Amino acid sequence: MGILEHCIASIVYHSSFLRTLLSPNHPLFNTPLFADTTLFNCLQKTVVCIVDDGKQPIRATGIPPHVNNAVQVSKVVEELRTVVPAVVQQVDELLERRAVAAGSITHNGLREVMSGMLQETLAPLISRLEAPKPPLAPTPAPAK
Repeated sequence: MGILEHCIASIVYHSSFLRTLLSPNHPLFNTPLFADTTLFNCLQKTVVCIVDDGKQPIRATGIPPHVNNAVQVSKVVEELRTVVPAVVQQVDELLERRAVAAGSITHNGLREVMSGMLQETLAPLISRLEAPKPPLAPTPAPAK
């Protein structure tokens, strides 16, 4: 069976679906295949759907492999988008711990030390500013 025969057989086999999907005025229904009801009825009796036994010259192959590969690659990319930041964060934390253990000054370590020093220095000042202030004594009016 050639490709054209396979296409025609597929159109005949799926004709009821095509009639529900397409408008009755669709150009497909004006072709000799659909216009000649005798021919169409004869072809409908001849066309059958069989399980591929490997002996057919043309086989339905389903979804092409590259489409499946593209879907799989897309899934891997999405997974990497979530995994990579977590791995980077864990590596950064590990390097930070090792650097601190080795006595090295690191960016994060320096930030923590500076933040702690500022807290210690500014905390008393902030608490004094936030402490309630004693009421001011009224000032006497100037003499005339």
